[in-house]
Amino acid sequence: MTDQNCWHASTTAEEFVHDPNALSSSVLTRRTALVAGATGFGALLLTACGGATVKAVPPTVPGEDVAGDVALAELLVGVENVAVALYQSALDGLNGGHFGVVPAALTAYLQTAMQHHRDHAAAWNAGQATAGATQVTGVDATLKAIAGPALAAAQDVPTVVRVVLDLEDVLAATYLNAVGVLHDTDSVKLATTIQPVEMQHSALLNFMLGQYPVPAPFATITGARTASDEIA
Repeated sequence: MTDQNCWHASTTAEEFVHDPNALSSSVLTRRTALVAGATGFGALLLTACGGATVKAVPPTVPGEDVAGDVALAELLVGVENVAVALYQSALDGLNGGHFGVVPAALTAYLQTAMQHHRDHAAAWNAGQATAGATQVTGVDATLKAIAGPALAAAQDVPTVVRVVLDLEDVLAATYLNAVGVLHDTDSVKLATTIQPVEMQHSALLNFMLGQYPVPAPFATITGARTASDEIA
């Protein structure tokens, strides 16, 4: 039987649209939070099979918990910046007449949710400033390398909505994961106030697609991004 938690070496934009689990990442520990790089965009070529349970591990190096929080905050700004860019691209495409008549409710949703993502990124950057860390202006390049081409390949409005839905599901999972890993109380509070908003975005998008708005009984970390992603 194929391991559903296994990364494949050829994750594509098409798989992103149809399989949100294609964005699953390996288990995050505080050590992996320290090795996030910034080497630019590129294809996602990873193979990491194993369990998907993320557990908080007691710090083994003085200051490691602080460094891990900063790295995870950088990731959260990066995924929010991807969302802002993707939403803007979706709006540009829809407003450009490439998909015919666009429901006004969808345009209003995209504009509102995009501002939410800007606000989320700004909140995390404010925390970075308080911690004396550099504010993040880049994106999660690993995520963008999949989500961007998926949106560019969309040929109709429902596909655009599905791509955005997949992204929102990834963000919701990433925040749920972060809640179990962050140490700083204010950071945990911030993550727990943002995660439900991402799930509300997903519910609205499901509804627009004619799907039940809340398809699962529990939130999940499946598809969560980790600080091993490239932020560039």
